[in-house]
Amino acid sequence: MKHLITIFLCAAASSIMTAAAPKSELPYWQDPSGLERNRAQMTASFTDDGARLMLNGTWKFCWYQTIDAKAADFFSESYDDSAWDTIPVPGMWELNGYGD
Repeated sequence: MKHLITIFLCAAASSIMTAAAPKSELPYWQDPSGLERNRAQMTASFTDDGARLMLNGTWKFCWYQTIDAKAADFFSESYDDSAWDTIPVPGMWELNGYGD
């Protein structure tokens, strides 16, 4: 019986100390409870029609040292990408010999 009373008193003291503990004085941007500030409610939506686009495979790839060195119209359908290499997707270009 003494053990049960001791356990009960320890639990009660712990809950009182936890409730009385001061709140964090962190700035809002470091406080995890403030992550929802100024954000729309998160939702998830999908189309359940059985269609799914898989991106896995071999993709054309061209490495540029800087963003300014890229071709201005690389996204154009008429752009000639025949000199581009290929890499596996999913993958990391660093592990395929590009960049660091």
